[in-house]
Amino acid sequence: MLRSLPQSKPLDDLIGRTIAVIGLGTMGAAIAEGIARARKAMNEEIPRGQFYCTKREYKFERNSVITSESVVLYIQDDPDANITVTQRSDLIIIAVRPEHIKHVLNSISPALDRKKLIVSLAKDVNLSNLAAMLPSGTAIVRCATNLPITVRHGFTGLSCNKHVLPSDVKAVYTLFELLGRCTMLSEEHLTIVSAITGFYPVYMLYMLTKIKEATEKLGLPRDISQAAVETAWIGYAQVVLKHKTTAKGLLRLIPRGPRSAVVKCLDRTDLGSVTYKVLLASIEQDSELLDGIIDQ
Repeated sequence: MLRSLPQSKPLDDLIGRTIAVIGLGTMGAAIAEGIARARKAMNEEIPRGQFYCTKREYKFERNSVITSESVVLYIQDDPDANITVTQRSDLIIIAVRPEHIKHVLNSISPALDRKKLIVSLAKDVNLSNLAAMLPSGTAIVRCATNLPITVRHGFTGLSCNKHVLPSDVKAVYTLFELLGRCTMLSEEHLTIVSAITGFYPVYMLYMLTKIKEATEKLGLPRDISQAAVETAWIGYAQVVLKHKTTAKGLLRLIPRGPRSAVVKCLDRTDLGSVTYKVLLASIEQDSELLDGIIDQ
């Protein structure tokens, strides 16, 4: 069951906070855009000086609201950009790749105190390892999220250490609710969610590729096959969202005859067991990645 937090007015839990996003890659930019667009939609302009970002290069999507709604510091021009935004902010989102997390946290540590909150998106770097890279007593929230936050249909799991205040948890929860759905999790469950974010798109896209190949083998032209398979996937996802149902609920809407035949065939292949093994392998691979990061 999703653990939701009590509802408050949109953005109330973020009011008065100075936010920094360190690393404007795909995920960091999605979060920054989400904050800026949500405030813009509610006619709540972000005062300059309350929203900071750091980025390595001068590249933004056309019509990006980040540059107009925030102060952007470029690391290539200012080697102290990360520590500068950390000094000026109380909620610092670390959105760099896992292999860069240790360097970034070490560089900003001198600017941290117990009033500042670190929010890490670094995949598979757990709370205890994050704490080991930061000053004692630092409040840390670890996030497991996924690429659909870029279109505001993401799923984010949150886990925090004992130094995080309830008001801080609500602020981070509110932030990620702007980008999809969000829930509080134990770190053990967060590890599984983190694995799903990497496993699910590969698994589903691989299955779609195999369905497409099968239809082509039966003689369907490649362009029609691709359009039929991809449109069906997107369409059924939209139906789930529109009718607020589940994948299992949607499956029941498919006529029993065709549904039963396909399910029986898939069950004979032991697809459930294969899926479990692939997910487990994804989790184990993540553990190996973590070992490499910590040993740097």
